[in-house]
Parts: sequence; structure tokens; C-alpha cells
Amino acid sequence: MDTLTRFVFPAALYIVPVVLFWGILRQSGHRGPWAILALIPGVNVLIVCVLACREWPATKELARRRLADNEAAEEDELSVLYQAAELETRGELQPAADLCQLLMTNGTSTRDEATQLLERIRGREDGPEWTGGCPERH
Repeated sequence: MDTLTRFVFPAALYIVPVVLFWGILRQSGHRGPWAILALIPGVNVLIVCVLACREWPATKELARRRLADNEAAEEDELSVLYQAAELETRGELQPAADLCQLLMTNGTSTRDEATQLLERIRGREDGPEWTGGCPERH
């Protein structure tokens, strides 16, 4: 019993939070190994705050799929617009243009913003990752 209280219980106090955080991170679309940071006091609280306040990768993908299927709500369109803006900021022009085109084709409330962003992207056509125009979506 002495070994149990000296080693097993304290080990469980470290392992259980990591396993729980790992599962939560994976389900939200983040990388599971970030759960190891839950062992650092204070960082575990920060992880919960980030998960509560930040848009999850899984939610971003769901918004793109809903928009492609013409089932998007306004918050889905805004999510896709923000994603396009992030990609444009990072210099990933073709994926950003594709998202803008998707918004212009299937979106309702963000068409004007998507058009403006696409014009800004086309103004940066000299980037090495730009392959020219946007593909047509049906």
C-alpha cells in the first residue's frame, strides 16, 4: 500500500490531466501532443482559456463544408471570410482566393467583403504561390 500511495496516485495526478487534455484537443481539431503542456502549472488554465475563446480548426472546416453545401449561417460565412483573410495575410493567395470565390458563389451576407478581399488578393498576383484566376465552382 505504501508503494501505491507513493508512486501510483501521484503518477495518476499527472497522467489523467494529460489524457483528458489530449482527447479534448484532438476532438477540437488541435494537435494532441500540446496536452503535455497541461503539466505546467498555470499553462493548463491557459489551454482552457484558449480553447474557450478561439475558433477550433474543426469548426472552421465545418463552416467551409456548410458553405459549400449552401447550408451556411451568417457566422459560417464570417468564419470562412476570416479564414480567407488569414490565408491572404500569410501569403497563401490561391487558397484565400478559393475561399473568396466560394463566398461569392454561395454566400449571402459576406459577398461584398469577399469581393473586396479577392480584389486585394489579385493585386498581389506577383507572389510565387499565385497560379492565376480562381477556379469556377458549381
